[in-house]
Amino acid sequence: MILDRSTRVLVGVREMANNVFEIAAALAPFCARVDTIAVVNRFYPSNHYTHALRPKSRIAMRLQLMRRFFTAAARYDLFIFVSGMSFFPGHLDLPLLRAMGKTIVMMNVGDDVRFRPIHSRLDQALIGRQPIPAVDGLSSTRHFLRTLLAQKAAESLCNRVVSMRNQATFQSKPFHFFRFPMRRLRASPKRPSTPPLIVHAPSDPASKGTKIVAEAMRLLAARRLDFRYELIMNRDNAYVVDRLQLADILIDQPATWIARLAVEAMACSCVVLGGNDTEYEGAPADEGSPVQPFEADPSALAQRVESLLADVELRGRLMSQSFEYWQRVYSPGAFARYFINVMEGRGPLVAPRPRHKAMLLAAARNPFERLMIRAMVRG
Repeated sequence: MILDRSTRVLVGVREMANNVFEIAAALAPFCARVDTIAVVNRFYPSNHYTHALRPKSRIAMRLQLMRRFFTAAARYDLFIFVSGMSFFPGHLDLPLLRAMGKTIVMMNVGDDVRFRPIHSRLDQALIGRQPIPAVDGLSSTRHFLRTLLAQKAAESLCNRVVSMRNQATFQSKPFHFFRFPMRRLRASPKRPSTPPLIVHAPSDPASKGTKIVAEAMRLLAARRLDFRYELIMNRDNAYVVDRLQLADILIDQPATWIARLAVEAMACSCVVLGGNDTEYEGAPADEGSPVQPFEADPSALAQRVESLLADVELRGRLMSQSFEYWQRVYSPGAFARYFINVMEGRGPLVAPRPRHKAMLLAAARNPFERLMIRAMVRG
């Protein structure tokens, strides 16, 4: 599909990490119409959506979405679904949209389409470590089935799948590497401050390594280093961005991927410690990410932060590199160019690892998971 000024686009339906809002804003200058439909996320209360949903229950949410399906199907050419969710339960709307000649892009993002227990075992086998911590609420059989079925529906029924390895655990077909846009937050890079502010803002402390960060900060405080530390929890995104504008350093999460918060911090010209195994995730090799690794060990994390505190020149250089990286890779213009390439079938694809199915079977936790993998994963 060629994306042009005649294209009518709908972006929805789950607002995850502000992607629905930001994607629509980035694509609006290039299309005839870009509308949004989203269940309002409490972390982004000021976002305006074309169709904002505020259901009181999951059933009410589904009913609201289903009532809007046929009007949307008649009105739009391109549907961009975020976080593995579409109008109908079980993605039963996707075959209908395809039969009507619509184009569908699934942008998988977040723990709704990430199954940590199995993927952490894959990480251990492939890179010798487990950067994805297990989280009890995301380890159930129900979440296994939801993730497996969402990924298989996307690769079977969508024209394009955009993802990363950690969100494509069960996919058998190549996919486009996941990118997202981040609006401009400041005009130019900032300079290091004294004393520097360090921010950690976990959406989920269990999966973001908050205990590790707390212990690292305790070690640094015991060394009487000159810095300020702020732990931000249960505040909206506007507050977090305001604090990042004043911070020198963001400590994000131990992971292999560059997450939304890390990119917000780079747009604010912060040094970021977080996920940065971009080659493993499938990113183009020449991007040169400045994100510093977040080792899941308090002593190692404290040592890395201490080196940034002690070397003001290094900190300032990384702050400038972060801002430049945001401009080059994640700014709205950069995203629009990337997305147009995706729609036109250009750009590299991320292929499954060799022996992918065999590795999944070895990583499965029980006979039921192995049965479902044998039945649904090709290879």
